[in-house]
Amino acid sequence: MKYAITVITSETGGDHREALYQETLDAIDTEHCDVETVCVTQDGVWKRNDKTVNPEQALLWADYVWIAGFGPGVEDGVLQRILDEHRVPYNGSDAMMSRICARKSATKDLLEHKQIKTPVWERYELSGDIVESLAGEIFTAIPQPCVVKSDTWQEGAGVHLCQTKAQIRDALVDLATYTGSVVAEEYIKGVSVTVGVIRDMRDQVLYVLPPVEIALGEQELFATDMVSQSDDYLRCPPHLDVATNTTIAELGKTIHQELELGDYSRIDMVVHPSRGIFVLDINTIPGYAKGSAMRYAMEEVGISLDELVDVCIKRKLS
Repeated sequence: MKYAITVITSETGGDHREALYQETLDAIDTEHCDVETVCVTQDGVWKRNDKTVNPEQALLWADYVWIAGFGPGVEDGVLQRILDEHRVPYNGSDAMMSRICARKSATKDLLEHKQIKTPVWERYELSGDIVESLAGEIFTAIPQPCVVKSDTWQEGAGVHLCQTKAQIRDALVDLATYTGSVVAEEYIKGVSVTVGVIRDMRDQVLYVLPPVEIALGEQELFATDMVSQSDDYLRCPPHLDVATNTTIAELGKTIHQELELGDYSRIDMVVHPSRGIFVLDINTIPGYAKGSAMRYAMEEVGISLDELVDVCIKRKLS
């Protein structure tokens, strides 16, 4: 018996999306699976072989959906809710957690509710002609320097490191072309790390990958474009003491467990030399293409992408 697997990809994400998509196709066991592809456009239109289809048509014979895309409509609970309605299992977390973790302000609310440390932050609406006054409000309310970014991922929207009110104003002007709401948070200068967690891997309910350091300078870290698919800037283990790396791994596992995340996740953190570990972001379906932090950590412990895909599919279909 062969399973019918539908791979859903997106228009957004550029080269990263293409690499994710192609490597996913290569990883699926075609001896036991028949695979077809659906693309969800930025307007939420489903297309199969360049022809528009509705979800009912696309999912009629699907045993399982593998989500291999980026951005609104794919990562943010919208697609997950449609799949739930059609009772089709899929990779990643459920619709509710996908929706929460796709919005930075909702993620931070949840972290604070769970008493997990995250930088001082606030959400702001970019409505009307208020950029000048809003820049002053952020400069006063948030410890400086600060980071200003879109509340939800939007292709092309930069993440801005600001030290003056003028820089905050320029960041708001730029982001207003992409989004209606932003998050401003205290910039924690330290070692940027990330840790992945995989469910039901190698006889462990939650298998924690080794933490990875994102060894980028500020100029690269806050560039508008996504970092190229290269692991030249990744370090495993991070240049931290053993106890700190252990704490990072334990915190990643705790977050995945407490939030009841799905098949796999990646939690981004920063380690301040005296203030400790701050959690920045939670990725419910992180990228795993060659050169990504998730893939780098998997390779450190000998987990192939084929193994990850196989574990996730069998977990839902067995």
